[in-house]
Amino acid sequence: MQHHSDVTLCMDIFYVQGHPFFHTISRKVQFRTVAPVVNRNKATLLREIKPVMAMYKSRGFNISDLHADMEFECIRNDVLPSRLNVTAAADHVGEVERSIRTMKERARTTIHGLPFKRLPKVMIQALVYHAAKGLNQFPAKNGISDTLSPLTIMTGRASPDYNDLKLEFGSYVQVFEDNTPSNTTISRNTGAIVLNPTGNAQGAYFFMSLVTGKRLSRHQWTKIPMTNAVISAVEAMAEKEGQPLIKGGVPLFEWRPNASVEDFLEEDVESADEYENFSEDIFDPTEPDDDVVEEPNSYYDIEINDDDVAVPDDDAVVDPAVLDPDLDNFGPGGLDPDTEGAETDEDPGDVTPDTTMEPNANEDSSTNRYNLRSDRGRS
Repeated sequence: MQHHSDVTLCMDIFYVQGHPFFHTISRKVQFRTVAPVVNRNKATLLREIKPVMAMYKSRGFNISDLHADMEFECIRNDVLPSRLNVTAAADHVGEVERSIRTMKERARTTIHGLPFKRLPKVMIQALVYHAAKGLNQFPAKNGISDTLSPLTIMTGRASPDYNDLKLEFGSYVQVFEDNTPSNTTISRNTGAIVLNPTGNAQGAYFFMSLVTGKRLSRHQWTKIPMTNAVISAVEAMAEKEGQPLIKGGVPLFEWRPNASVEDFLEEDVESADEYENFSEDIFDPTEPDDDVVEEPNSYYDIEINDDDVAVPDDDAVVDPAVLDPDLDNFGPGGLDPDTEGAETDEDPGDVTPDTTMEPNANEDSSTNRYNLRSDRGRS
């Protein structure tokens, strides 16, 4: 890490289902942070960027440059001595925008199998955090280490033990409540939805309570199959908060309200204008291609030119063994029809002369080798 002490930090704000999030990713280290915010004013931006810069400093990194959009111009003097590079109105910070698209894809795969049509705010925040943390737990491509993950580099924690990851996001459990006093009739179980691991040594998890709708942490639980009543309860909480539907199983990611995050980058595809200049007669999928040679589907689809092969006389006796020779006799270990004097186990005295047909006199020697041969070995 001593060769990468200076770090460039890229940052931006994006929306998920209408909720804003502050996101950063560092070049080289490729460590991601994400945090929900209430607005985009100067105080909010400083409150989120200061802890991130302090984290890098505690691990021996120096944030020499900050790259962001124009809305971060207001904090230029507050982040000195780090240099703030603000893009133009039509430009974007490529690293952070690509990271947001990647988290969108991770979030989509996480909730793909969930039965909920709406998600409460607590679950949306946990979903985005889950996507960012999952990306931090693996060594980053083109990062400073091929073996250490960004999470290990920035926190010093070892790679997670996947045997300890016992619950999936969105599962239904009954968590244990340690009531005080315990000799009452109050239930000691609470229905909850799994969010994320807390990261402590006890292996506790964060859950969303189906009673209060708030986040809670517990280390004892019992996993229960999902029921229609649980699905209805979660969707009722989300609808009460005014959360939109998850259309097509994909959470809505936006750069700002009414400006959705697309699934591709402009530089990753060719301009649409280039396709408009293509002539329609260059390729028509409805017309057959003259350059394509269709292979026959079977032996009987092969057309044979009578002028290229020898044709037996009409009075000749047709022997199936002659017209349909055993193909197993040819190839390695068999008799090659082009080889003269090949050894055979047959008795020469048992071979009868060829009386079934005569070769075409008009054919040369190269064509005669395709003529039908005598019945070898016929008793």
